[in-house]
Parts: sequence; structure tokens; C-alpha cells
Amino acid sequence: MNPTELLASEFVISDFEELPKELVVMVIYFLDLVDVCTLRKTCTFFRTCIDFEEESIYRRLLFRRYGQSEVWKTEDGLWKDRFIDLYLFRFSTQHCTPTVKLADGRREATKTSDQAYGVVVGDARLAAGRHFWEVQVMQLWRSQCVCIGIVNDPVQAVAMESNQHGMFGHFEHGWGLFQDGDRCHDGAWIQPRAPPFRKNDRIGLQLEFGECGLATLKFYHNDMYCGDACTFDGIRGPVWPAVSMMNPGDTVRIRSLPGRPQRAGCQL
Repeated sequence: MNPTELLASEFVISDFEELPKELVVMVIYFLDLVDVCTLRKTCTFFRTCIDFEEESIYRRLLFRRYGQSEVWKTEDGLWKDRFIDLYLFRFSTQHCTPTVKLADGRREATKTSDQAYGVVVGDARLAAGRHFWEVQVMQLWRSQCVCIGIVNDPVQAVAMESNQHGMFGHFEHGWGLFQDGDRCHDGAWIQPRAPPFRKNDRIGLQLEFGECGLATLKFYHNDMYCGDACTFDGIRGPVWPAVSMMNPGDTVRIRSLPGRPQRAGCQL
């Protein structure tokens, strides 16, 4: 049982409810962002505790992840906004095919042409630790026209798709989940399938690196965990988030709040 699950157990919750909120917040200060977001979803008690000192909690997260200089540059009361702005990746203008248009501060991407495939890579280089992000499908025209996942070579991903060789899941540098639920890496379609996604659905990706430097990629569909069978294992970093689109009008958006959903029913 990890620390977050231990805190969220019924026995521990009943004990914690006897304590002053200020003392509980002191314990929460030692959690990372993923655990804070997870803990907040477990019950009303922990949600109240976190909301009670939310800005103070994010101030400490800002300090631990980005250093004192970022704390000094941030006005009081804006710790959470500043942390999320730094934490959340955006789509990269450097690693983006000409057929994709970025909007809304590079958090939304739209395929604008029926020429070639369109791929856009995130500007976050992931090589260690635990990460979660979510991509919402804003517009979708037909099956297998969107692929969501990661790549370990952004330059090659853009070059291959610009030359109409296929989506990044078809090549050795990419691991992707397609709209119909198929998972693909290096041209191999991997069973079992995940649930297919549609317009307005949200696809969550959880990437966790182990001590050996290899990562596991898990998928969530509208907050529901797709299952251990629908994962990619043994991924060597660094990797970058990526989305590939086929049809004009296909649109995806990075969700605004980082965190990690529970295995069912967690709204971030």
C-alpha cells in the first residue's frame, strides 16, 4: 500500500478526522502533486483539508520542484496558478508538422490539411519520475484518425509523418493508442484493445519510470483505468507526449489540471 492509499484508508481517515486541519495539512506538505490530486478525490475530509490551505500547499510544491527563485517571482495568492502554468506542458512549434495549427497558448492542436499526416509533440522531456497528463478529443471525424501517446525521437516523428509514412505508433520511436482502441508500437498491433474513444472523450496517460530507467505507460478513458493489459512496458526515456491526426478538422486539447485519476470515477 503506497502512502496515498494508506492515508485514504477508512481506518486512517477516521483517525485523521480527530486531528486539527492544520496538523493534517503539515502531513500533506510532504506529498508530491500526483498524490495531492489523488488524495483530494478520496473523501470530503481530505478535500476540505487541501482546500483549506491550497495556496500554501502549492507554494511548497512550487519551491520543491522549481526552486526559491520561482517562489520569489510569484505574487502571494497565485502559487497554484503559477505552479500549474509551469507544470503543464504545451505543444511544441518546433516539433509540429505544417499540417497542424496550434491555438489557445499552444494547448490545442487542429489538423488543417488533408495532405500527409499531422503530428505534434509536447515540449515536456520526460526521463524520470511519475507523470500524468490528459488529452481531450475536441473533434473527431472517423475511426483510426487520431493517435495519442509518446515518442522518443520528436524530430524523426515529424519527419516520418510529413513524408506520409504513417502515424508515430507505426514506428519504433512511438507508442500510441488509436481512436478505435488499438495500441501500436513499431508497426505491431497489440492486444487486447482499450475502449474506443469519441468526440469530447478524455484520454489520460500515466507514465512512470522505475529504478532501472525503464517506464510503463498506462491509459485512462474518461477517468476509467483501461486495465493492466492495456499498457506499454519497458520504455526507455527520454520521451515526449505526442498526438497524431489524419483528417482535416481533427482537434485535440491538453487538459488544464495535472494529477492522476483513480481507477474509476475520478473527475480531475
